[in-house]
Amino acid sequence: GMRVWYDDYTTIDWIHDFIKEKIRLRSLRNIGGIKGWFMVNYDAAQAWIVVFLIGVICGVIAAGLQIGQDYLTDLKEGYCKYNFLHRKRLCCPEPGPQTPMAPSFRSGTSPLPECDGWVTWAEHLGLAQNDTIAIPLPWLPEGETQTFDTNFTINYIAYIGFGALFAFTAALLVYVSPTVYSMDDRAPDNLRDQPSFASLRTAFLLSRPNTTSSTSAVPAAATRKPRRIIYHAAGSGIPEVKTMLGGFVIRGFLGLRTLVVKVIGLTLSVSSGLSIGVQGPLVHIGACVGNVIARMFAKFAKNEGKRREILSAACATGVSVAFGAPIGGVLFSLEDVSYYFPPKTMWRSFFCALMGAVTLKLINPLGSGKLVLFQVSYDRDWQFFELVPFMALGIFGGIYGALFIHVYMAYLKFKSSISKYINQVVDVVIVTIAVGAVSYLNPFTRVSSPQLVAALFSECPRQEVRTLGSTAGWESVIGTLCSGERDMEVMKLLAICLGLKVLLNVVSFPLKVPAGIFVPSMAVGAIAGRMLGMGVLLLRDAFPEHPVFSSCPVEGDCVIPGVYAMVGAAAALTGVTRMTVSLVVIMFELTGALSYTLPIMLAIMISKWLADFLCRASIYEKMIGLNGHPYLDQKREYVHSKTVVEVMEPVVVVPASGNSPWSDDGGFPILDDGGILVGYIAWNELRHAIGTFLEQWTKVMQSLTFQIHKLQRAPKHKAQMIGTATSDDPCRASDPNDFTQWMDQAPLTVYENTSMEMVTEIFVKLGTKTILVVSHDGRCVGVIHKKRLLAYLNHGV
Repeated sequence: GMRVWYDDYTTIDWIHDFIKEKIRLRSLRNIGGIKGWFMVNYDAAQAWIVVFLIGVICGVIAAGLQIGQDYLTDLKEGYCKYNFLHRKRLCCPEPGPQTPMAPSFRSGTSPLPECDGWVTWAEHLGLAQNDTIAIPLPWLPEGETQTFDTNFTINYIAYIGFGALFAFTAALLVYVSPTVYSMDDRAPDNLRDQPSFASLRTAFLLSRPNTTSSTSAVPAAATRKPRRIIYHAAGSGIPEVKTMLGGFVIRGFLGLRTLVVKVIGLTLSVSSGLSIGVQGPLVHIGACVGNVIARMFAKFAKNEGKRREILSAACATGVSVAFGAPIGGVLFSLEDVSYYFPPKTMWRSFFCALMGAVTLKLINPLGSGKLVLFQVSYDRDWQFFELVPFMALGIFGGIYGALFIHVYMAYLKFKSSISKYINQVVDVVIVTIAVGAVSYLNPFTRVSSPQLVAALFSECPRQEVRTLGSTAGWESVIGTLCSGERDMEVMKLLAICLGLKVLLNVVSFPLKVPAGIFVPSMAVGAIAGRMLGMGVLLLRDAFPEHPVFSSCPVEGDCVIPGVYAMVGAAAALTGVTRMTVSLVVIMFELTGALSYTLPIMLAIMISKWLADFLCRASIYEKMIGLNGHPYLDQKREYVHSKTVVEVMEPVVVVPASGNSPWSDDGGFPILDDGGILVGYIAWNELRHAIGTFLEQWTKVMQSLTFQIHKLQRAPKHKAQMIGTATSDDPCRASDPNDFTQWMDQAPLTVYENTSMEMVTEIFVKLGTKTILVVSHDGRCVGVIHKKRLLAYLNHGV
């Protein structure tokens, strides 16, 4: 039968959309002549046009994010006196033979040049390098003062102040762009004021995730207008993207308004100094671009199933421009976010990801020719004895990922208990000030997460990285790392940084600002890996003749701490997100060295196994469960303890008034006088038909019952193919209450003794929305829709 547009917070019917597309293609190919040939070929080319536009736009957005993030991050520490709009990368010249060197964090010199064109905020105020100020503090004895370095103090305050300003603006943008969900907003105008409509609010509250009302409070809540406020631009967006690609509808989440707020807010929030990244939100941004572009073409705008194929390609592009890894982006979309991924979608995803990477390369936002900041290369191979520390990094990544998820979920529960006492914008500002105050005191946490990861990945000496050192904070980080590879003081700084990063990741990620967890997780693993690499380097120096190091050359180092940082970063990211094959390819594309694939694979597999053992779900699966989204995980193995009859919703007589347990994904089996199933009409279609043709709610239900029984007496005369009902239908013309065109006359059915394993596989493999349960004599005994199945699988009810 015909279908109306999917309602918000409902699941799509993949089978119906597939058949709908085949019927459209059949009618298109029936057009003969040159016109038919042109229309068929143009229809086939539309998908390639769409993915090309998505790739180019995503590349431009990613480049703009990188430029904006660099500029605002630099602005916290100073400005260019030659041009205020220049980033430090453009303001400072590349190092040359006669360029004076800036002092490093430690004693000695840094391999990076001193920049005369860059003015710190203390210098802007005319303060000398060694100026001090004496301040009487309350806890000091009377007459005594505390001396502060005014240069450091002013820069410290400016760093915190600008960060708080950026975070406040990002949080305010998210706060003023909410989406308010209400059952009344989705009802036909002629039904909102009907007394019986209040009974539907109960079902609405039950079908909505994360409602504030408890189960016992639902009947009372049914008497008032239920509302829920959601901020689509906050967070990474990957859990919601996964849910939508699985067949769930969330209106506004991929809209133009969300896209604009996400891009601007992400630039500001990442620049504020919070321990968050842009890589995860770029997947959401890519999906937004894909949705906006696809809706310009009717074949995608009117078919939710087809549009999700484009969204899969858009998600691949988001990862492609985030890591400079087109192949890894395609595998990420296939492995982690997509639900339906046919071969043609793979080719389109590859083309879309390629266009995004090419566009980013042409714009060259870093000015170095590299797609991402932490793209590196190594000139030495790894040694066989290093497999043991690589395995240790895999163990660390798995333990860290599982512990982070447990601590993060506990922290979310704590925040939810105090959320009514503090405004979300104020919460963001307070956390940002605290994070900035702590981060500035350590040279490794002062810089952004991508800059820190790039420094940790680097090989020393690194002539190619010196052109990147002009970014604020890089002088101390690179100078400290490369001049102190064998220094225990540097190990202590890294250990402090590791503890701080873990804490900052936990408090930064749940804030109501655009935020990702990819690079912050990589930073934790990279710090641990760099420390382990430095430890192995010290062992090599202490025991150069030991048989373990017999494969090392007599002169020169055979241990590269940057390789350990790269392996540790991959292991930590796997522990948090459970990425496997796609992450191996992404790391390979970042390094360009095939020889490092084996240690990366080894660490990732160990991390995945251990993390799954300690915490079964990834951070994104946990967030899907927390938000109550109906996501049917096709990778999960379900163990069933109930029969179909125990899970199904039994067929009951629904009164015209009173409380009715209807669900957005539910509907009504249509039976003849003997209870034999002859069709099915979904609640969405029934509500649309009622709102379109009839006036009074109570009168409708009485009339509808009569008309359905008339329909049951002569079903053959009313049968219609999908999309073929016309206004010329004599039955329709004579009977305005005839809802035959909205009825599914061939619903998917199973027998009542069918195993739940079979039913689950039908939902997973076919993507159906509803299954009707019948007895052996054809009588309908119950209904199972997707939300009902998920309630049983996830909660056992």
